[in-house]
Amino acid sequence: MPTVVWFCDVIAPAYGSKAQTAQNYYPEEVLAGSGLLDYDALAQTYDQTAWAHAFGPSDLAQSVAVSQTDAGIIWRAEGRSGDPDANANLLTSYALSVASGILGAGPKLTPLAYEYGLLTTPGYDSWEQWKDPKLLYVKYGKDDYTAISDIREVYYDPQKISPTNGRPGSYVPLNGGRRYRPGSVPTGEPNLPPGV
Repeated sequence: MPTVVWFCDVIAPAYGSKAQTAQNYYPEEVLAGSGLLDYDALAQTYDQTAWAHAFGPSDLAQSVAVSQTDAGIIWRAEGRSGDPDANANLLTSYALSVASGILGAGPKLTPLAYEYGLLTTPGYDSWEQWKDPKLLYVKYGKDDYTAISDIREVYYDPQKISPTNGRPGSYVPLNGGRRYRPGSVPTGEPNLPPGV
């Protein structure tokens, strides 16, 4: 079976997957594991017939309702009712990362103090501690400015309802949502369900 590896922005599959289906071309759709290609709401905009063959690494945590995310918790702590926008946690994660660097910088905030604070803050490996697929390993370090330092294996199911927005189309974790740090990713073929 032919394979397409999507190592691109999130818009390319919206057009590429539609073109594939129009030409009756259904290769394996392999995610590169970055750039939010593994985000339910974006994958729902891709051609669902083509994307039913998508799988690969994901650096995102398992999707949950926004009420269970940091964005939802902050929303309610501010005295608001209901829930914030279903995608609010994307920006909240970035804002919390910036705040972490400011806290790590200490009382004299300079670019170098900010960098030092962020790069020397201890990481927390929530999989090893709690085996919770909703959590991920966040750690900056020398020559590592990406923060998320583990992955999980996923495939896309166009019928599964996404906990993020309640619409059909969601990534399903393999191996119980197990997250892997560099050097611990299993070798060999992933254990995908038939048809993926």
